[in-house]
Amino acid sequence: MTFVAQIPFRLHTLTLGFTPVSTSTLILCLRATPSLVQLKLGPTEMIDLGEFFASFVEFPHLRLLPRLESMHAVNEVGARTNPTPEALVEMLSWRWGTGTSSAVVGSVRLRSFRMALANT
Repeated sequence: MTFVAQIPFRLHTLTLGFTPVSTSTLILCLRATPSLVQLKLGPTEMIDLGEFFASFVEFPHLRLLPRLESMHAVNEVGARTNPTPEALVEMLSWRWGTGTSSAVVGSVRLRSFRMALANT
């Protein structure tokens, strides 16, 4: 994941599965790729999807993934890192209402979101 922070480039699509990285490291790396339009996160025990989704709302001035239009997240059934329904609704409301908020000027609206649970 360190390659993302070291090389400034325009990344359109990123697919990660079984990534051995912490949630905070993932968020830092994704902040370095503001051009990202599509994100697919596969199941992992190290990434807390609740914390990841909350980062979109809690720090709007940091503008996590401002160009993101499509997100697909897969998590393990019963994982301790599954987001609460409230966290999902808050993040989706925030990203779908992006165009009307002055806090996220320059961001696009999330057009597609899919959350799936996988059995091991």
